[in-house]
Amino acid sequence: MSADPGDPPGARSRGVWYRAAAAVVAGVGVLVASNMISWHDGYSVAADARPMTDAETGAECHRLSAGLQHGFAGVPAQRLEVERGDSTLRVYVSEADDWISVCRSGTAGVDLTFGTVMESGPADSIRLFGDGDAVVKANVLVGQLPAGATTVRARLASGRVVTGTDDGGIFVVWDPTDSVRSARVTAYGPGGSVVAEATASDGS
Repeated sequence: MSADPGDPPGARSRGVWYRAAAAVVAGVGVLVASNMISWHDGYSVAADARPMTDAETGAECHRLSAGLQHGFAGVPAQRLEVERGDSTLRVYVSEADDWISVCRSGTAGVDLTFGTVMESGPADSIRLFGDGDAVVKANVLVGQLPAGATTVRARLASGRVVTGTDDGGIFVVWDPTDSVRSARVTAYGPGGSVVAEATASDGS
């Protein structure tokens, strides 16, 4: 993703890529635009695999989210949980580290986790975090609502409009079946007034 206009020159960025089959077995660095994003792709290979309970999946999501970024000053806290069919998306934030991570899971457990630095920016603008790689990997946008906004919606390239989920600060727009590349994101205030707009990356 491109840096926010309000970002200071040389904003910090770091990350690592992990691919795993029941356990993390390899790691290499991956550069995405001007930032590094951490990823974990998980694949269950156990012959006798059973559906994980919600509590087990939540615990695994938290463990993986905390492990994406070494040297955390704080502990990632869950901020959002969104369900779409058999899939669940959990969003974690470590305020002390300006770090946000997303964990996607299904009936077999966690299948994708990614995290990125939450860049600073103008309070009246929509800030999208790690959107360049996220649109490619998980059809999900995560960001910060601008001041005064109460709702966020995204018009996808397909023409569909998806309403985001937020906690009054952090928001997520997710559609497991439709790409969010180049989505037009609009934040609304009371009465449906437009507070701010932004365009997601095309993933290139």
